[in-house]
Amino acid sequence: MKISNYLLLLFISITIANISCKSEQKTILETGWYYVVDIPAKGVVQRQLDRGKELYHLKEQPILTAANFKDVYIYTGINANGMRMELDEEGIQLWSEATGKWVAKYVAFVYDDVLVGIQRVATKDPSGGTIIYKKEYSEAELLSMIDELGFGEKEK
Repeated sequence: MKISNYLLLLFISITIANISCKSEQKTILETGWYYVVDIPAKGVVQRQLDRGKELYHLKEQPILTAANFKDVYIYTGINANGMRMELDEEGIQLWSEATGKWVAKYVAFVYDDVLVGIQRVATKDPSGGTIIYKKEYSEAELLSMIDELGFGEKEK
């Protein structure tokens, strides 16, 4: 084998190996609340809103996760149903701190790696609960999510 052929083969092998090593691995987001940011950066992932066209950038590190949910149930609002998530003590502290520093910005609710909803933070919220309203989801779909989170079928 000529040295030029050997070098070409070596170059092709290295290129293929390099491409396979650089294949982008998707970050899986667990169920919970996340900060929405304006600019992509390290530690930020992009997600499309479920049943929408909008793209958002979310910090990879959650504010709080389903592990902080003490109870989850259907919440009936004026124009839409939603899910109310009652938080444990740690979740209350995390949510209060997050909403206090994120006033007039947006947070996102992710369910099983799917961006379900975005909402603007109006004020610091030490109430111990969060709500996501979703007119795009039927009551049966919301109940299915609640059941998969381990909280059974309830309405309050």
